[in-house]
Formats: sequence, C-alpha cells, structure tokens
Amino acid sequence: YKVVAVRADGMFVSIFDGRTEYPLEQTTRLRTGIYASDSVEAVVVHGRLRLPRRSALLDAPRAILRLYGWLEDGSDPVPSVTGKYRLDSVLPVAVLPWSSSVAHAQVPPQAIVSIPERRPSTAPPARPAQRPAPASMTGAATYRERGTHLFSERMQAF
Repeated sequence: YKVVAVRADGMFVSIFDGRTEYPLEQTTRLRTGIYASDSVEAVVVHGRLRLPRRSALLDAPRAILRLYGWLEDGSDPVPSVTGKYRLDSVLPVAVLPWSSSVAHAQVPPQAIVSIPERRPSTAPPARPAQRPAPASMTGAATYRERGTHLFSERMQAF
C-alpha cells in the first residue's frame, strides 16, 4: 500500500517529490526506489505521522493505492527499520479513499478525497502477442524479457 497525493486532474503522485506519477494498472519504476507498506494500518501511520516536512504535497488531497511491487534482481523485498519496503517497481491495482475516520483524524479536511467511479471501457482491451519464455528463464528475468503486461513470480502485494 502507498499513500499518494491526488492532483486536480485525478493523477496519483508522490507526496514527497510531487512529480512521480502512479497511474492505475501501469508499472512505475524508480532507480532510487519506491517505498510502500504491507498493510493499510502501516500506510495510515506513515501518511499521518512520518512524512517529511519538506514533502512537496504535504497538504494535498490523498488516496491509498493497493499495489504489487518487486525488485528487479528477483530477490524478496525486506522491510526497513521503519517497516516500509523499498521496491524497484510497482503496479497500482486499486484505490482506497483516504478516510475522515478516527484513524485519519489529524489529516486536515482538505486532504480528504473521494475517488471517482471507474467506468468500463467500451472498446475491448488490446491483448499483446505473447511468446513463450525459454525454459531457462524464471522469476524477474521472465518478467523483464516478456514485458510489463505480465506478472513476475516475484511480485508481491503491498
């Protein structure tokens, strides 16, 4: 899970740098790492108490992204001392609202956002041609060779 800012155009962006975009169902990669939590509770604590004061979008409306994340070398992510996981790539798959419940009581009212309902596309989704992976390729290597539209064996839900 990752707490993000919601721009006026509806795009989900990093609260910290104000630039990194996290479009739904598209992979985001950063060489410097993307930090995520493994539970909603942990991401709420981070979003309320642990964001640096120098964060670019500290007072922006927020949402929580449910995502898959992985390391490009195929190793398992390990939690840091703060309990967050450093990931090389993430794939946001769902949006949860940043609620005005007691758990979020210290977040200013302007930071509450409602997520617009997603409407199904009228056109059928394009399916990329898939070729079988060589038997020698597994895990992250298979993912890198076959493209971002496939899931790696090493992807983990966050």
